[in-house]
This record gives sequence, structure tokens and C-alpha cells, in this order.
Amino acid sequence: MSWTLICGYGSIGRRHYQNLRRLGCADVRLLRSGPPRDGRFDTPDGAVTYADLDAALADRPAVVIVANPTSLHAQTARAALAGGASVLLEKPVAADLDSARSLQAAAIAAPGACSVAYCFRYHPLYRALKDAVAAGRLGRVFHARSWQAGYLPAWHPWEDYRTSYAARADLGGGVVRTLDHDLDMLRWILGPPRRVQALASNRGLGLGVEDTADILLDFEAAQAHVHVSFARRDYSRGMSLVGDQGSADLDWNAASLTIRCAGQADEITRLPTDFDLNTIYADMVRDAMAGFAESPPRAAIALEDGIAALKIALAALGCGTTLNTPTSDRKPTEGLPWALASEPKEPDTGYQHEPN
Repeated sequence: MSWTLICGYGSIGRRHYQNLRRLGCADVRLLRSGPPRDGRFDTPDGAVTYADLDAALADRPAVVIVANPTSLHAQTARAALAGGASVLLEKPVAADLDSARSLQAAAIAAPGACSVAYCFRYHPLYRALKDAVAAGRLGRVFHARSWQAGYLPAWHPWEDYRTSYAARADLGGGVVRTLDHDLDMLRWILGPPRRVQALASNRGLGLGVEDTADILLDFEAAQAHVHVSFARRDYSRGMSLVGDQGSADLDWNAASLTIRCAGQADEITRLPTDFDLNTIYADMVRDAMAGFAESPPRAAIALEDGIAALKIALAALGCGTTLNTPTSDRKPTEGLPWALASEPKEPDTGYQHEPN
């Protein structure tokens, strides 16, 4: 009988477990690296657990969901693919390009498929925005803005945010890679960018990774600004597109999408007041599992899309990242992959960019 393995049982691993069970997956097992940090993450009653990846893969899962720290994503996914499983891979797909390219080579040779967990592609408002652009309702889109800013210390109240994967360079953290949904969605809607410029720093929280970044993207027909931050106390998120025939504004806090076209009344789409955000995670898992069940297995969201977003993120970090921690004994730029003060070696991302 086929079964599914979830590698990592933090907040997203637990969500995937619960959604799989609701979708009727009877045999969902867990790979756990240690005891739960909090009662909310106790092993569910009756769930089979493993402490070792090789032992879990020896029992031949049909699907592996990779939900461990970013630095482990690529190597875990490679092992699962080599074992014959299909993989649903949390984003970012890897911490660095070498690992991503190695994973891509493994995926090409494997019998299973590797799908990336970009859940916000399943959000009704972002999908409606993409559909409006594809239908030409805005005309030629020439400007875009996308942002996501929240407060990292409030993400997981049960743990010290400074030790979380998002705050640690050794675990592949930092706001640019961790919050790469906006990079993916702009590419999803507008196509691949040609050039990247950016500034990033840790001025907000003083972490060992960047906590705030502003990224400029040059697309073939549009320019875009992406803002991501771990250091804003209130939560702000949205996307704005401007075309030569109209504009569209997605307001996360208002749960609405407004499309304005010349000579027409504003069209406002609002989410139902009882909309459950978990729907997008469940829809993503359902779509991924349906693709894996095909012959041959199919990725709902291609690994190449995840690698493309990672390339943009790394190109942005290569443009200019400053680290200011005057109270620390660490050197001002230590711990970041690229920093202005250290004459960084830029990764070969394939994007043109100019250090600021």
C-alpha cells in the first residue's frame, strides 16, 4: 500500500499532515529529528515515525514532502527521488545554486516528479490577478509592485525567533529566500526578469541574516519593485500592477482585488468573510498528489520554477547586502553570503545586476 512521508514536523509539516489526513490519505508517516519543542507538535496518535531518512526511504514511500530547514531541502529531495518517490518540496528549493542544480539533475534522472510548494499560486485573488493580466484586461503591464512584511518574532511564539531557520544563515535563512513567494508570483504573472538590483540589510532586527530587502526587477515589458521584511510589527501584503489600459490592486488586509479600466466602473472581488487560508495549502497538496498519481508522475509546479525564484533571490543578495550588528563580536559582514564591504564573489545566477 502506498504511503506518504513528511520530513520535518514544524508548523508547515504539521499543516501538511493534517491536510493529507483530511484528503483521505490514511498512511502518513513522519521523519523527526528530535523531540517536539512544544506540545502543539507532539506526534499524532497512531502516526509512524522515523529518526533516520535512510530507514524511512528503505520502506519505500510513494511521496515524500520535504518540510525541514532550507539548508536540508535539496539533499533530502535528492535522496527521496533516488529512492523512487515523488517529492513535494517546500520553498526555497535550496539554499544555494550548486545544491539546486544537483537536485535538478537528480530530478531529471528519477522516475518520480518533484513539485514545488508555492501555495500562494492557489490563492483566489492572486489567481484572479493573473487571469486578468492573461486576458489583456490591463493592456500592456509596465509596472508592478509586490510586498510582504511581517514580524518574525511573532511567527512562531513557541520558539526563540533568533534560533529559527529563517533567522540563521547556516540553515539557509534570511528574508529574501524565505519570503520568495513574491518573486515567484511576479515571474508567474509577468514572465522571467532580465536584470536584478537590490538593497538588503538587518537594520530591523539585527539578525545574522538580512531582515529587510528592496528588489528591483527588469522584465521585458515591465519594471517591478519587491519589498520583503521580517521587521514590521503589523502585517502588510499585496500586489499592484499598472498597464496602459488599466490597473489592479490586491489588498491582502482588505481581502480584495480591485481592477480599474478606463471608462469602466471599478470591479472589486472580495474573499468571503469566512475564507479559510488553509484552503490554499490543501488545494496545493491535492493538486500535487493528483499529479504524482499520473503515469508518468507530473509536477503541479515545476522544480524549474523554484530554481528560477532562487536565482532571482541570490542575484538580489549579490547586488548589495549590509549587516549592522554593533553589539555583536561578529564582524559586521560575517554570516551573509554577500556583503558590500567584503567584495563578494557573485553567484552565477544568469541575471545581470549592478552592485549599488
